[in-house]
Amino acid sequence: VTQPLTGFAYLSELVGAATHDTAAAAAEYDRARLDAAYSTADAYVRALEAHASAEVSARLVSDIDADLQNAQKLREADTLTNVDVLRLQSAKAAADQSAVRADTQVQQALAGLVVQIGLHDGEQVDVADDLPPAPPAMALSIDQAIARGIQARPELRSAHERVAAADDVVTSKKELYLPNISANATWIHTTGLEPFQPANEEYVGLSLQWKVWDWGTIYGEVKEAQANEKRAQLAAGTLADHVRLDVRQHWLDAKAGFDNLASAKTQLQSAEEAYRLQHVKFENGAATTTDVLDAETDVARARLQSSLARYDYYLSLVALARSVGDLPSVGH
Repeated sequence: VTQPLTGFAYLSELVGAATHDTAAAAAEYDRARLDAAYSTADAYVRALEAHASAEVSARLVSDIDADLQNAQKLREADTLTNVDVLRLQSAKAAADQSAVRADTQVQQALAGLVVQIGLHDGEQVDVADDLPPAPPAMALSIDQAIARGIQARPELRSAHERVAAADDVVTSKKELYLPNISANATWIHTTGLEPFQPANEEYVGLSLQWKVWDWGTIYGEVKEAQANEKRAQLAAGTLADHVRLDVRQHWLDAKAGFDNLASAKTQLQSAEEAYRLQHVKFENGAATTTDVLDAETDVARARLQSSLARYDYYLSLVALARSVGDLPSVGH
């Protein structure tokens, strides 16, 4: 029986390196899972956004169509001219084109979502907007978000595990300088030779091997392992800075998105009221087609901006959740 003694230390370092590599692989799995969740949430919100934009386009078509029908009645009564009716017909055609493009974008967004969630291209899905109508404020301050990102990002965990594994490899390479000491035990049982040879013989001792002529090769392996460790350390340090920057940028985007919600709401309310007043005037022949078309354009733009501001904020919350290492939960 031969049992290595100094080899235990070398093997333990290799086991430690393998353990850290396993932990790094687990962190990479968490990263892939996080990326998949982020991409799915992003695709889902973008599909909702496309739906909302299509609804705004369809509503504009309906509003212009109603004004066109009224204008045709006013033309028959000689209150408006043919030019007024033609302008509304042209605006209606342009709105129809925008509605077609918006519907196409909905289908494109849904097709992307289908593939993202693992279904086959061409399968049908539908989306429902169950997000809070009034988006919540961010739950974390910028300092809290950065601290959470440093703690929770799986990329950083993987990088730290790679550094630990590289350190274990360096130690294992250095231990190759040591002599190889092994414990030896031998038991021999012999029959038919007594009394000239004992029936049982036991030997216990140590053996030592020291290949000092391999130190040049070992030195090269140690330097290579140290260089790999240094590279892993630099990568981990650089990654931490990138994580901080990534969290900061997404937090600022989310903060700007939340601040824009109030102004978008005010813009929508003002445009809705202006459109209502112009529509009443137009029905009574007291406003031109230019006035009503301008009001319709403004209110459609305000409706679209209000919708986009809401969904863009939710998209920024999804991106912020990814940057701090959390699975997206846009309702919180």
